[in-house]
Amino acid sequence: MKIYRKILLVTLPLALFSLFAGAGGTYYLSKQSLEHLADNWLQTRLGEAMQTVAENEEFLRRYSITDISSGVKKAQYDAASMLENMKIGKQGYVFIVDDDGQVIFHPEDKKQGVDISELSWFSEMARQTVGQLDYSWSGTRSLAAYEYFPAWKWYVVVTDPFSEIYGSINKARDLVLSLAVFGSILMVLLIIFLARKMTAPLRLLVAGAQKIGRGDLETRVPVSSNDEFGELSAAFNTMSTQLQKSHGALIQSEKLFRSLIENESGIIFLLDQDCIVRYLSPSLYRVLGYQLEELQGESLSTIVHTDDQALCKSFLNKTLLDSKSNQSSEIRLRHADGTWRIFEIISQNLLEDAAVSGIVLNSRDISIRKNVESDLKRSEERLLSLMSQLLEAQEGERKRLASELHDVVGQNLLFLKFKISLLEKELTAEQSEQKEVCEETFKYIDQIIENVRRLCWDLVPSDLEDLGLSAAITSLLEDFARHYEIAIDVKLDKIDASLTQEMQILIYRLFQEALTNIGKHADASQIQIEGIKDSSGIHFLIEDNGRGFDSEAELLMHKKGRGMGLSTMQERARILGASFALKSTKMGTSIRFCIPLKGSNCQ
Repeated sequence: MKIYRKILLVTLPLALFSLFAGAGGTYYLSKQSLEHLADNWLQTRLGEAMQTVAENEEFLRRYSITDISSGVKKAQYDAASMLENMKIGKQGYVFIVDDDGQVIFHPEDKKQGVDISELSWFSEMARQTVGQLDYSWSGTRSLAAYEYFPAWKWYVVVTDPFSEIYGSINKARDLVLSLAVFGSILMVLLIIFLARKMTAPLRLLVAGAQKIGRGDLETRVPVSSNDEFGELSAAFNTMSTQLQKSHGALIQSEKLFRSLIENESGIIFLLDQDCIVRYLSPSLYRVLGYQLEELQGESLSTIVHTDDQALCKSFLNKTLLDSKSNQSSEIRLRHADGTWRIFEIISQNLLEDAAVSGIVLNSRDISIRKNVESDLKRSEERLLSLMSQLLEAQEGERKRLASELHDVVGQNLLFLKFKISLLEKELTAEQSEQKEVCEETFKYIDQIIENVRRLCWDLVPSDLEDLGLSAAITSLLEDFARHYEIAIDVKLDKIDASLTQEMQILIYRLFQEALTNIGKHADASQIQIEGIKDSSGIHFLIEDNGRGFDSEAELLMHKKGRGMGLSTMQERARILGASFALKSTKMGTSIRFCIPLKGSNCQ
């Protein structure tokens, strides 16, 4: 069988299958794309509808008239009127169903008030309060997006018939099929023509290859096209020429290698099995100031720092024992001027490689980097010390303010209360209005005294000094639960004895900041608190089930002067020497930090 017939037998079925598969795939993907666009479109319109309903309900709550039936009905009527004007394509619309399956609003009057509770797609809505539906109603198949509005017990449904969503693609189906058939005919004719044309230069190449096999390196074949066969013919013609040029290319490659070695920013050492230097890259003088002959034939240890001799010996022994993996180490080498430079050295055992037969060391000077790292570490330690001093000063200022509030403001309020009491006693029975004013003033002063007491507690919790961290956290949680009505699950081990007073203050402030954030932003209904001590350290957990947030964005906001105090919590954890991990999702937020015990690491 001729080769072009083989090509036809292989390519034609694949081409036809690909063409029809492409047409079918185009139709399917177009349909899927339309459905995806319809989903997004319906979700967008649903969001607008829900916003309209929410704005009308928000008006009621803003003016505290949610209990007034007429006001509620008016707001619901206004919301329905606005939804009636919302356009969903040409045929789509919005309708509302209550949780009993009664149609509250529908643009078609005959469907308004209809009971759909027995319909299967309403049961699906009742099971899941938000989602999408592929449903049929009154013989019309439609696609819908819905969401439950709990304040009014409404299901808001945005829908559009399938006939509108898929109308355009259904019209294009016949056209796509016709194009596929016509394209198949053209494809068959084109493949036959190309197969015949392709086999012509192939025969010439076969004849040329036979001559080359007989040793005729002068053989050339004509290049009659610019396709792959033309490229193959050109490659065939250059094959003998490349053989003649191979020696010159080898010399050029050697020059390139030498140039790379000479301009290497580090130093390449080649050692024998006894760690004697057999080869050094020419960059030695530029990096360490030695001439090649000064070190060649010497032991590497002659330029290694005394304190690093044992490290260097262990490093080279590991390299000798392991020929499969590279070893790395940081070793100080002496410069020709007598100074010491830190080098990062990577070794490879190529003793078994006949072309090398040695240990290759690639080294580069990292002295500047190590000095910068050391400076950065010292700066970080100083910054941490300053932060610790700042927090200590802050605690001192808190104590001073608490003392001022308790001793001055508190005493003045008690004195004021006493004076008003004396004034009330002087009033006669006929001065009842003045007595009522005095009673109201008493209550207001008591409220101020309670606020001052709470402020003093927030500034310096007395339980922390008197009873310890566990008691202070427990009291803080009880007070938080009273004010926010949030269920709190607490598990605290006896940890006070393991912590200094300064550490207890830092941990308390960390809990205080976390609870403040939960109360202000999380809208949580449950909090889990843990303080567990084990052999590795003291593990703390603060977790809520509220709405989460983007922690990285919040930390960035804090750096710009805004945010929720997350950066401050991290700094306190650093001063404690603790690990700190924050994770926030739509299901809630968790903060974990662990204070390692002496001689151990937190796991």
